[in-house]
Amino acid sequence: MDDRPAPTDAGWVVAANASAGSVDEVLGQVLAPLAADAPTRVRWMEEPGDVVDIARAHPEERLVVVGGDGTISAAIDQLISADLGDRPVGVLPGGTGNDFVRGLGLPVDAAEAAAQLADCRPRRLSALRVDDRWGVNTCHVGLGAAAARTASGLKARLGPAAYPVGATVSGLRRPAWDARVTADGDCLADGELLMAAVVLGRTIGGGTDLAPEPSLTEPEADLLLSTGASPSDRVRLGAALLRDDPGRGGGATRSPARRVRIECATGIPVNLDGEDLGDRRDLSVEVVPEAWTVLAPS
Repeated sequence: MDDRPAPTDAGWVVAANASAGSVDEVLGQVLAPLAADAPTRVRWMEEPGDVVDIARAHPEERLVVVGGDGTISAAIDQLISADLGDRPVGVLPGGTGNDFVRGLGLPVDAAEAAAQLADCRPRRLSALRVDDRWGVNTCHVGLGAAAARTASGLKARLGPAAYPVGATVSGLRRPAWDARVTADGDCLADGELLMAAVVLGRTIGGGTDLAPEPSLTEPEADLLLSTGASPSDRVRLGAALLRDDPGRGGGATRSPARRVRIECATGIPVNLDGEDLGDRRDLSVEVVPEAWTVLAPS
């Protein structure tokens, strides 16, 4: 925890994703609690890089990003890349899953989270560097990323249940990938791989547990590997995701890791904090401690 007090005499500047469908509803929930604490203004992000302009234009105000996991992750990526990792950032839930907010310990109800924000304090957090992109929660590869692709078309109907349903569908349809996984120089898998996940937070897909405790402030993340390749392994992994227990499905193992490399000759799906990064043949994931600063509950 950072010992510096939050700048309680400063106002709030809220950065909101202009293209998000639910942004007006969410802002209606969060602006009143923030304004009850200090003067509050809204600035719109047409693209992720706009958060850097907002931060620089309002240096004395407390910056808040409102949105789902993808919006928050993209904004933090831009701030770290612009050498603004020291700027404290509040985050408020405005998406379907809100997994990063869950791991941080804030309520997933936007109004309740906004009401708590004034009592939060700066905390330095680790980040995932995935090639040239920064993430804040989880990088998942293989079945997890394929499940997110399937779930994207189901969110409107199923909400948070879209991810485990997508994982089950993908698990039944998709054979394993031939891939090699090394962590901190040690080869942990070389052959058929169902899923790999490098986890700083605790959940993905709107509450599906991947790690027993968040590693948001730690120099290492949880590395979850599922290497079983038979049809029964895929069904077990899908069922484990449905019951929020993927660590026991499909021959899964768990270990701490700081640097992970995944190689796959045919390409393997990759998802970072809800953003589909496409199929990659060679992927590097590194945990970078104290990469950015969040306003978090004490």
